[in-house]
Amino acid sequence: MHGVTIAGIGPGNPDYLTIEVKKTIEEAEYILAFGRACESLKNFDTEFIKVNRVDEIIHHISNHENILLLASGDPCFYGITDFLKTKNISIERILPGISSFQYMMTKLKKSWQGAQLLSLHGREEGLERIKNNRLSIVLTDVKNPPSQISKRLKAIGVKGRIYAGYNLSYDDEVIIEAEIGEHIEDVSALAVVVVEIERDFIQCGVLPPLNVSSVLKWIKDEEFIRGNIPMTKFNIRMLNMAYLSVEKGDRLLDIGAGTGSISIEAALQGAKVWAIEREKEAVDLINKNKAKFGVDITIIEGQAPEDLPDMKFNKCFIGGSNGYLKEIFQYLQINLERKGILCANFITLDNLNKFLKLLKLYNYEDIEVQLIQSSAIDKLGLLKGNNPIFIVKAVKE
Repeated sequence: MHGVTIAGIGPGNPDYLTIEVKKTIEEAEYILAFGRACESLKNFDTEFIKVNRVDEIIHHISNHENILLLASGDPCFYGITDFLKTKNISIERILPGISSFQYMMTKLKKSWQGAQLLSLHGREEGLERIKNNRLSIVLTDVKNPPSQISKRLKAIGVKGRIYAGYNLSYDDEVIIEAEIGEHIEDVSALAVVVVEIERDFIQCGVLPPLNVSSVLKWIKDEEFIRGNIPMTKFNIRMLNMAYLSVEKGDRLLDIGAGTGSISIEAALQGAKVWAIEREKEAVDLINKNKAKFGVDITIIEGQAPEDLPDMKFNKCFIGGSNGYLKEIFQYLQINLERKGILCANFITLDNLNKFLKLLKLYNYEDIEVQLIQSSAIDKLGLLKGNNPIFIVKAVKE
């Protein structure tokens, strides 16, 4: 059986073909394409052989040489590539195309690193996995249109926003945004769905939902390299991590990082972390703990916000502000994403009240305040009280 070249043609509109794919099409002698691809590329001065089923491809490959097979999107993502390999067909080379996922996220102007990618196109797959991811992107089909996905997510208790993109890149492209569970009018059979989860937290001071797998990674206080710099204690750290709902792919900014305990824990959860600290001793401790636990953290020695990078974050923890709370909020107004989570700790009512006023001024939502008072038992069995800590969590509008 002869080899084949596979070329991804992107989301559909020929304007999104790569230069390499265009050149390959113009030079090819024998081109196979499914109906949708044939229609999209009809303006090419080239003959396309239309195929309706994947098994037809086998017949053509068995009887011809130098075949070019055109595949929508990227052929290596839930595409034709794996099918051909299962049939022991030799693949000469693969030319990448712009995937519908890439196209959709650029239209929404949203970053998608860390997103969970699913395909329901000709597949039966549960939506439970979406519940545990901040962002999911899904390929749909006739049996699993966006309207049904929205209803199914609502039925299993998922809250958030859903975006449905139909006929992407074509003149009749439509993108719909709705709350999960709202009615969606399906425009066409094939679509891309983006789901943004709204993280729910249990009220009345009870610990927010956690991943068991993440709990197993949490570090005891005595495992950190310590110095004279204050460190967020284990029970407080655990609550902060839960309120921040840190997960793989997050971009967390840790302001006033101290010994780096929050940064280390977040990095172990798979988050990309930027930690800023002005005290040299603290910066040295963060570097030592970073090396000890083998995590990747960008450490900034300086003062927030003037020394912070001009980039976007979706989570932020404030352990210390050095009196620059107002300026930090001005920075976050630009650099914390919409629906980003902000969490901060305070030991004085004065700083707590300043923080709460700023949250209201900048229209943060879902504000929660929790007072934690913990004690340790000494050798005589007496309780030794620690300073009470106010934990505040809010979501940017």
